[in-house]
Amino acid sequence: MFKTFVDKISGYLNSKKSKSSADAAFTQTGPSSAQNSPSQTDQIRFPFSLDRDNFKTIETNFNQLEQQLEDTNQHCLDLEKQLQQNKLESQLAREENRRLREENQQLRQQNTTQKKELEKLQLANNKLEANQEQDQAKIKELKERIEALTRSAHRQACPFGQNESSHESSQEKQNTNSDETANEKDQTTEKKEGKKKRPGQRKGHRAYHGRIPDESEIDRTINVPAPTNCPKCRVELINNSYDDQYVEDIPPPRKPYITRFRIQHACCPNCRKSFKNRHPEMTSTAMGGAKVQNGPNALCLAAEMKHRLGVNYEKIADIFETYHHLKINASTLVRAGQRLAKKAEPTYKKLIKTIQGSEVVHKASQ
Repeated sequence: MFKTFVDKISGYLNSKKSKSSADAAFTQTGPSSAQNSPSQTDQIRFPFSLDRDNFKTIETNFNQLEQQLEDTNQHCLDLEKQLQQNKLESQLAREENRRLREENQQLRQQNTTQKKELEKLQLANNKLEANQEQDQAKIKELKERIEALTRSAHRQACPFGQNESSHESSQEKQNTNSDETANEKDQTTEKKEGKKKRPGQRKGHRAYHGRIPDESEIDRTINVPAPTNCPKCRVELINNSYDDQYVEDIPPPRKPYITRFRIQHACCPNCRKSFKNRHPEMTSTAMGGAKVQNGPNALCLAAEMKHRLGVNYEKIADIFETYHHLKINASTLVRAGQRLAKKAEPTYKKLIKTIQGSEVVHKASQ
């Protein structure tokens, strides 16, 4: 449309040019020639005057507008291409998102499966730990039995030795048997009734506790006062009463009890010999480098631990040093045991002769 308008303007300019040439011919030839040339201004009428400069300006603007239109069309094409590219990228992103969701779902399923497997493995591990604890307890028990058997093999032979199972007295066995029969009866009745056995002893059973010491045997008494006020109600407490509790304990470790014997020497004026006495608590008459001796109580305890309890001399020396602060070498205890054996040998032989002459050998319980 705009191009048509430009064509009309071009025709107008051309007609104007021909008119000017016609006017020039009219001046030369007269009006007759002017009437014969028809005017073309009647073909296009404009309400404004249009010259060639304005037409060039319009043509320049038109070219600029046409170039802008081409640029706009090119920009639209670029935008369409970019839009298609964005659509393609969006489609690829949606596909990637769908793929990631599927992979996430698979990972969640794998995680759930692995959690179930982990729970199964934990249960199996707990069972293995329980079995391991039982095996360790059995191994410990077997080691203790092996150690006891080894100790008894190294212990001196005793013709009247008894097993540990025969250490109970007849009265304790009777009480144990009566309690067991009562518990068995209760268990049978509960099994018949279909009830589960409750833990602990039955109501009304006799109390099991140690012997209550006499008043003369008590070394010290400690009063434990009750609180004066109730911690909850904040009022003063009343009705004071007392309960007795007895604690039997060994005395605390103390330093060794050291005795110094001032041995007097006397010399005979005639034969010039030296004489001295021996106290009953002296274990030896050695002097000089062997003037420091171990007392009879320590040596008797070491012999008791060695020959009755089966403790070796190194452990006995360790016990003396740890709990009594008395440092004794194991070799010293060995020599002391040998001296004690020599002194007790006549009594041992006499006991053997007495037993051989007896009609019955009584195996007394310990």
